Amino acid sequence: MRQFSLIFSALALTFLLSCTDTDPVAESPVSDDQTAELVGSTLSSGGYGLNATARDASLVANMTLGFTAGGRQMVCGTQIDSTFTFTSPAGALYSYQYQMTYTLGIACNSLNIPTALTVTLASTGNFSGQRWSSENSGSANLEYTGLLPTQAVYVLNGEYERHGTFMSHVGAMDTLQSSITVTLTNVEIDKATQMISSGTGTVTVEGTTGLGEAFSRQAAITFEGNGMATLTIATSVYSLNLQTGDVTK
Repeated sequence: MRQFSLIFSALALTFLLSCTDTDPVAESPVSDDQTAELVGSTLSSGGYGLNATARDASLVANMTLGFTAGGRQMVCGTQIDSTFTFTSPAGALYSYQYQMTYTLGIACNSLNIPTALTVTLASTGNFSGQRWSSENSGSANLEYTGLLPTQAVYVLNGEYERHGTFMSHVGAMDTLQSSITVTLTNVEIDKATQMISSGTGTVTVEGTTGLGEAFSRQAAITFEGNGMATLTIATSVYSLNLQTGDVTK
């Protein structure tokens, strides 16, 4: 009877220990730092990313809504389609070339006053920087509000995406097939400077490495103004320069 009790106690202890043990969390094949750099290149003006797109769309909005010389160029309920090619200036930190097709739509209230400008974007092109280069295509569905001339900022909501091949020039020099999706919430853009002044966003980075390993990473963005943002990935926090794409912990 005593032997049975000892065996039972040992089995019970083993069971309890097995219940309290947890399997280690698998480490992502794409690190926090790599994720931050990918997000930086996707957001930055240097890689003709979201910051440049938001700036240029704001300039187009200014012209479309008559905030520049020539008066309002769109009638309520209509759309305008335009295609542009953007090429990096000589000596730039990044080199890039993108073809961008914009579809602009304007919505008005019953008094024929514009209330929202929609921007649908399709892009294809490439960029090359010191740490990453990419061949990619992209899309965006954006809505600008705050259109009255008395309002100093546009308020931007929507989604921006890039997907393609991203090649690292440092470390293991991996090649990723990746999709990067940015969701924007109440991002304010100064009408005079076309610079982002505040707002938040979330980012999903997912795809496969050159070894065929799948990955999915998430990040949160807080736009701080003055061309800067704070990027949080898991427990890592980075300062992000929206002009250059540089990230620092």
